[in-house]
Amino acid sequence: MADDAECVVCGTSDYEVLLRSRDRNSHGDIVRCPSCSHTYVNPMPTLEQISDYYNGLYSHKSQTFSNEQMALARQSMRGYVAALQKKSRGAQHCTFLDLGGGLGYYSQAAKESGMTSTLVDLDPCSIDFAKKHHNLDDYFLGTSEEFAATTVNKYDVVFLRHVIEHYLDPRALLQAASNLVSENGVVILETDNNRGIELLIRPGSRRWYMDLYKARYHDVTFMSLLQKRPFALDPPRHLHGFSIPNLQRLLESLNLRSTDSLTYRLGDPVYWPNVPDMKFRQVYAPLVKFNVRAVADNMIDYCTLPFRKCLAATGHASGLCIYARKAG
Repeated sequence: MADDAECVVCGTSDYEVLLRSRDRNSHGDIVRCPSCSHTYVNPMPTLEQISDYYNGLYSHKSQTFSNEQMALARQSMRGYVAALQKKSRGAQHCTFLDLGGGLGYYSQAAKESGMTSTLVDLDPCSIDFAKKHHNLDDYFLGTSEEFAATTVNKYDVVFLRHVIEHYLDPRALLQAASNLVSENGVVILETDNNRGIELLIRPGSRRWYMDLYKARYHDVTFMSLLQKRPFALDPPRHLHGFSIPNLQRLLESLNLRSTDSLTYRLGDPVYWPNVPDMKFRQVYAPLVKFNVRAVADNMIDYCTLPFRKCLAATGHASGLCIYARKAG
């Protein structure tokens, strides 16, 4: 691993170390730019380390079509379509480009909504799965940059759902999106919100990140994570963390202008439906197995929902979404 300490947003070479790695050859430090608050891994993993991590990572999900995952994608897509309609762009006759779309559930939901749908992903298993289980208009095996270099097509909707945080070079990804979106088209960009603290509020996500960071980094406590907010970086999976202001700044440098932005909570029915809110009838279900700890976690999860909704309204929830168009 080689140090790469230049901020991808503003180019600043100085940084503040948020979490210091126990083994920098395996997992780099998590650092923050003092100028724009972009967070990133330093040093970055090598291409070989990233390839080793992702090789076969999602193979278990590509064995069987998931009706539940398809239903959640359809639910989400109805929300995106409603947002597009508010921006004077309906789904009918739109061209939809899903960059880094994985198994293609969202691509298929877009197709069912009336759009011409294209899936791009660099994982052969994902593309094979999509060809077998979905009825899309086009498929491309490769990176977003490779696709942009090989097509003359422009797209009405370019969809980047939780892709940018995985990229070694987010600027190259967004440059490809800028090249691919039509003059009146929309880029929908989602990622984790590095201003968020919600991941420490829900018991399941809090435990997951506490365990992860304690195993990999020095001096990790609940209060230190609450103060430093390294979320949701966990190399070699997530390599970059953004907030709405610094991501808007990066988009503007690539001729893309934010027209709408929001932060959203875990369990949001449109933007994060795969971790649904706790229902009251579920709170006491673990008592059947005498699991008192699970009941306590469920109660906390259920009772903190109003607070987590407030976090979304104030910009401190787990995810962010930006709708952007060509500048000028």
